[in-house]
Amino acid sequence: MSVPAGTRFGPYEIDELIGEGGMGRVYRARDTRLDRTVAIKQLTAAHGDRFQTEARAVAALNHSHICQVYDIGPDYLVLEYVEGTHPSGPMAPELVRELAVQLADALETLTEAYRLAPWNAMIAGLLAVALVRAGNTARADELVAQLGDRPQPAWGRVWYHLFTRDLDAAAHWFDRMIDDRDPFALVYARAPVTEPLHAHPRWPALAQRMRLPSQ
Repeated sequence: MSVPAGTRFGPYEIDELIGEGGMGRVYRARDTRLDRTVAIKQLTAAHGDRFQTEARAVAALNHSHICQVYDIGPDYLVLEYVEGTHPSGPMAPELVRELAVQLADALETLTEAYRLAPWNAMIAGLLAVALVRAGNTARADELVAQLGDRPQPAWGRVWYHLFTRDLDAAAHWFDRMIDDRDPFALVYARAPVTEPLHAHPRWPALAQRMRLPSQ
């Protein structure tokens, strides 16, 4: 259920709901301290210290084509608000070339973040998804494989396999999260991004292990 306009998240005042997906809802809001428009992503469940550590890692990515993280609260992120619309119909070749250059530039920044922290499966997962979007699926698969059998956090692998629609692999790694007693298993079990996994034959057993309804 979305929150009404005027609700405060610390110093941030909600204007309106602008999107829903991933791990929660996104609102346009006003930073009352700096008098600027921001985006608030409210997460669907409580998160622990490791989430804040990962959020700080993403916030360290400073690039004009990567959305900036401004602040973090107990259950929300404060992000750069970017105006825009979804493209409709074929794009002009000039625009495609321009976007390709921007994507390649942002990809270079993600690659540098991975070079500094190759052990972080969340950063590796983000980079792998960006590589898939850029058409380099082989390199993305290689990157994910390099994480080995004990990726930390394992959600980086689950998220990548969900994006590539490899639900068998996503179910396998979600099972590993439960085996490891990873508290994020319960968090992501309720996240919209995990909904495709709910139709997988293994989901009822996974849900039972977490004491959740199978549907």
